[in-house]
Parts: sequence; structure tokens; C-alpha cells
Amino acid sequence: MKFQIPHSFRLIYLAVLIIIFAFAIFTPFCAATTEILVNPVNNPSGAVILVIDGLGSKYIYPEFVPYTLEGEPIDKPHIKNLSEIYQRSVRVINVNAPETFTEAGHSVIVTGNSGADGEMVSYDGSTIYDVLSDRNYLNLAILQKGSFKQMRDQQDILAYDRRNSINNPQMNIGIGDIDTGSGIGSDIFDILTIHSIEAPAYIAQFPQGSVQRYDAYNRWAIEAAIDIIEYMDTNAPTQKYMLTINVGAVDSAGHYLRDGGYIQTIEGIDRTINSIYDICHENNLLFVITSDHGMAFEFRDSRGGHSSSIYSSAPESQMVPLIVSLPGLEPKVIKGEYGQQDIGPTVLSLLNIPQELRFADGEIIHLKDHANLRITAPEKTIIELYKNDSIIAIGENDSDFHFIGLKPGYNYTIYMKNPDNRDIKIAEKTLFLEGDNALMIGNAIEGGSQQESMKYFQSQRYIAGNILIILINIAGILKIIKIYRDEEE
Repeated sequence: MKFQIPHSFRLIYLAVLIIIFAFAIFTPFCAATTEILVNPVNNPSGAVILVIDGLGSKYIYPEFVPYTLEGEPIDKPHIKNLSEIYQRSVRVINVNAPETFTEAGHSVIVTGNSGADGEMVSYDGSTIYDVLSDRNYLNLAILQKGSFKQMRDQQDILAYDRRNSINNPQMNIGIGDIDTGSGIGSDIFDILTIHSIEAPAYIAQFPQGSVQRYDAYNRWAIEAAIDIIEYMDTNAPTQKYMLTINVGAVDSAGHYLRDGGYIQTIEGIDRTINSIYDICHENNLLFVITSDHGMAFEFRDSRGGHSSSIYSSAPESQMVPLIVSLPGLEPKVIKGEYGQQDIGPTVLSLLNIPQELRFADGEIIHLKDHANLRITAPEKTIIELYKNDSIIAIGENDSDFHFIGLKPGYNYTIYMKNPDNRDIKIAEKTLFLEGDNALMIGNAIEGGSQQESMKYFQSQRYIAGNILIILINIAGILKIIKIYRDEEE
């Protein structure tokens, strides 16, 4: 007996193909955003995020005194260079990590979600790397810790310590969606390969267990990063990129060298940090110093910890630094209560990129002197933007606009016009702009916070994307049935 597909199934198959074709044409979830520069702003060449693993802000901020779990004060490091960087940067005082272990800390930073883990990092559209990749940034990394698989998979190319070991480091190269056969990819691959080959000898010149060896481990990562920055400046000055660096020795020192070695290793980072700060400033790169978690000590001259229950609730484990530097960014100290989940959205804001993180529950910390406004509509339209009854910008022939360089502290009125007859007003919205914001106009959701509007926008994109995937799978199953039938015949 021959297997036959009923005529109704053939009609379903044809209908599915037609729907897929329609989705491919009409679904807007992959559309680019039209950027409109209202006033001149500094547009960074890229960003460098330095994650000093295990560094608690209680140990380096002048406002705080660190204590052991028994209540004894701990000596603070002498940090001349970091203290000078504070004077030239924005420093956010109270930033709390929702979880105090490495994978969670990195996941929260890059997703903007307070409950993030490695699995969330793997989801499409969940990280700053996804957002930047959509805008043709290169994602580069040097990770001594925090190199879990999902984090590695976010990078175009990276070097990472497979063993997370200062005594026996094993630096590997990971390659993502980048051509390493020629051009930038090939050159960066060579730079990281040379540094990775040299790493064991570079670190082993100092005795095992010595603070000098821990310092060398950190210094190796900083020097490799500087070589990449210099290469990009000389050979690819127009290519934007994100460089993520994790230096792991401060965390390791807290675990193995006790509180004294921990403090000394922070001083070692301080001696090295000016070199990368200076080159970022010279190259108009956003430079961010932060950490995945801090470190707590039960008593003086004890080994530290951060993730187990005895340590995780201590402020010394939970409070992390956030220091931000960018040419043109006014130095200041930001008070108030913030979370580690606010870092990712803030980084995108400083890069003048709309907050499109799929699962973010963090908010932008408004640090710059201008605001950006994203306006999305259900279809291609005309958007007119007014301030004080004067038109200041027009967006046309798109459904997604990003107005850059607006002055915060003013009311703005948005008119949505008929693209075929601009005398016909479809929708109107007025909002007071305190900082970066986003709104849907002509929809059920208009105005509100950046987070609310972008969650709605992202949900529409991903619902459409998921429907398309389901339809493709159905079409594939029906195609297999058809092939099977043909073989039977």
C-alpha cells in the first residue's frame, strides 16, 4: 500500500509556504533603526569593559570601610592611580550585585537582568553583544575568569584561560563569527595567539604563591588588551568594537593569599591601570571598570569568600564598583541605589544605542549631558519632533527612529503623520524627557519608561520570529512527508 498525502495536506503545505513568504516580506523585526542626529554629540569609537574579578567597592571607595564578618576593620589598599581616575570619571557609589558568584555576575552585567545566568546569556537578543553585533560592532574578549561557554559564544574572537589558574595557566583562543583567514580577524587572532603562547613563561618568572605572580597574571591581560586597542586604532579606525577584559588575580588572591594578599593585589592592579585608562581616553573609547562580585573575610588573616552562605550576604561581597570614563563625560559622583543589572543598559546608552536587551529589568543610569529618544510606530510613517512649539527634527519613511542629542529637562511633542499626506495627523504624544527614553506611538503602549516600551517592542519582534520558526518547522515536516511519499512511488 502506497503512502499518500491527502489533498487537504497539500493545500496546508502550500498555505504554510505562502505565510512564510508573507512573514519574510512584511515582518519588521529585523529592520534597522533610522538614526537622526538632532545636536552634535560624542559618538564613542567603541567600549572597553574591565571586570576586576572579586573587587569589592568597599575596599577601594573612599566613602567606605571594609570589615571582617567578625566586625574588625580591614586595611584598605593604597590606590594612587585609581584615585586620580576617580577625579576624571563618573563614579557610582552604591551598586549591588544580586548574586555573588562569577557566572551570575557576568551574566547580569551583559544582559541587564537581575536574575540572569549562563542560560539566559545564550538566548538570542539577550546581551549587549547581540545588540552591538546587530550594529556591526566586533565583540572581542580576554577572559581569565568568567569564560563560561555561553559567554565565550558571544564573542567574535577571544583569549581565555581554560584552567583559570595562576600557577598553571592555559590560554586558549576562541573564534566565533569572524574570518580569521585575512584582515582584522587574522591580525587579532595573531595578536592573541602570541600573547597566549607567551603567557605561561611571562607569569612563571615569579614564584608560585607570590603576589608578584598574581600581579603578572593581571598585567598580562592588560598588556594584551592594549595591543588590541593599538592595532584597532592603527589598522581599523572606523571599525567599532567592544573589548571585554576579565582580570582574575584579585579574586584568586582573596581566596588563597588572605586579606593581606588581596589588598596587595588590588595595589598591583592600581599600578597597571593607568596604561589602559590612558589609551582608551586617547582613542575615544568608553572605559568601564566594574566587578562581578566582591570578597568577604571571616576574620583578619583569613582566606576570603563570596558565594557561600557565610559570605554572600556581606556588603563586602555584594557591593561592586562602577567607574565610567569617556571624553566629554562630566566627572561626578552618583549617589542613590543601583544594581549590577543597570550596567548593561547604561553602557548602551553611553554608546548612543537604543536599549534593546531582551530580558533587561535594569534601568539606565543617566550619566551623559544629552538624551536619546527612540520612537517606534506600527508601520512606516513620518515623525515630527517639536520642542517649545518649534520643529527640531523629522523622521521619514520608516517605523523605527532614534533621535540622538536631545537636551534633557524639556517637554517634547511627537506628531505621527500620514506618509501620503503629512497634513493628516495620526497620533500625538507629549513627554518630559529626563534621560534616554523610548515610546511606541500609534499603539496601545505610548510613553512610559524605556524598559516598558522596549519590552513591548522586543516582544513583538520575538513573537514574530518564533511564529516564523514554527512555520518553517511545519513546512519542513510536510516536505519530509512529501519526499517519503515520492520514494514510495
